[in-house]
Amino acid sequence: MSSFAEQNWTFFLFILNRCFIFAYQIKKINIMKDQFVPYKIALKLKELGFDKEHCFGSWTTYPDGEGFLDTTSIKCFQIKDDLNRQCLAPLYQQVFQFLRDKFNFSGNIDCCDNLSTWNIKSSKLDKGIYSNKVQSYNDAQNECIQEIIKLIENEQ
Repeated sequence: MSSFAEQNWTFFLFILNRCFIFAYQIKKINIMKDQFVPYKIALKLKELGFDKEHCFGSWTTYPDGEGFLDTTSIKCFQIKDDLNRQCLAPLYQQVFQFLRDKFNFSGNIDCCDNLSTWNIKSSKLDKGIYSNKVQSYNDAQNECIQEIIKLIENEQ
């Protein structure tokens, strides 16, 4: 039989391993955070019906109203809460596909010389909508999605 010290050492190594795994997951979340649409856009998408998709994460709010990205749970699904603050955290490509499939709006981001632009096309529009140059690719994605959401809200 193992001695008490050996059992404690084994338990200590197990806990240490779990701490390293958790720290790695936190680091991975910080690296991947830019792949998810921001909390406020995710809330707007929830209002448009983006609540039954499979996502790698979900957003919850702190009391100050800022979103907290949670990618630690195995099942990230729409959680119903009384204050309507929790929602899925979709990746950008999921959002563009959702907007294209459900509302027939296609957003495209172009990047050239460290500046990005976006455009929106749809059979619902007489002509496409084009942006000015934006400083970052993520800003262009966010602006494009927000503009599509405005177009959808104006339709309804």
